[in-house]
Amino acid sequence: MNLRFALKKLYVFYCYLYSQFFSIFNFIIFKDKKIFIEKKTYLKFYKKNDIKKLIKDLKLEKKEEKYQTISIIEKDSLIKLCNFIFTSNFKNFLLRETGYRYSIDYLFIYKNKYLTKKLSKKSVYANKPHYDKPFSRNMLKLIIPIGLSTKENGALMILNNKSNLTKKDFKERYIPFLSPEEGTYIYGFNPRETSHFAQPPEEKLSGMNIMFQLNPANKWLINKKIIERQFKIEPNFPELRNFFYTNTHLKLSNANIKNV
Repeated sequence: MNLRFALKKLYVFYCYLYSQFFSIFNFIIFKDKKIFIEKKTYLKFYKKNDIKKLIKDLKLEKKEEKYQTISIIEKDSLIKLCNFIFTSNFKNFLLRETGYRYSIDYLFIYKNKYLTKKLSKKSVYANKPHYDKPFSRNMLKLIIPIGLSTKENGALMILNNKSNLTKKDFKERYIPFLSPEEGTYIYGFNPRETSHFAQPPEEKLSGMNIMFQLNPANKWLINKKIIERQFKIEPNFPELRNFFYTNTHLKLSNANIKNV
């Protein structure tokens, strides 16, 4: 037990050093110094086009897990999805709000399933408040909710921060990332600095989330391993992984991730 405790403490310390080092590294190497940013708990971008229409046309292979339904996307559909989300307007929005361009390193499309009261007390699919440790303070996690009109549909919840609060949600400790009635919301936040959790859906309710992991880069890129990573858990220590596996545009003729 003492050894396990010591190893856990060592891991936490290593994650802290990693985060500190690469936060500074990313700032020096990749940050656009001409852009002054106001730190926010989360970002929110609205698109008039509705992503639900696109999702119906994409080639998705469902993978049923015990507590989740995972949708695996193939290459051509991935590019269509990226071109829908990462438009010039959205990339410029992220650059203005964060000062960074990014490598798109991970994609996860999922629906969480109902948990019994007993199960909901355990951490089944990150349904307990937590911080993601092995990342820099510059990493950005994007969440695109689909069919999530209320948190009871299975929304991602993030800890409130006064810089983003309205009178309506001030009393709520955690607030949900929800879908608009029309169009598309794209949310962004740093999971190392903001406590968050997956709200289990109520019985017979569901909703889909699309999650991207973005890490600072000198230009906009799609990681060439993003397709195979869908079958694995979200990669941690991304800067180290990207050092050994160079990022590149996917070698597809219709790839259109242009830089701003």
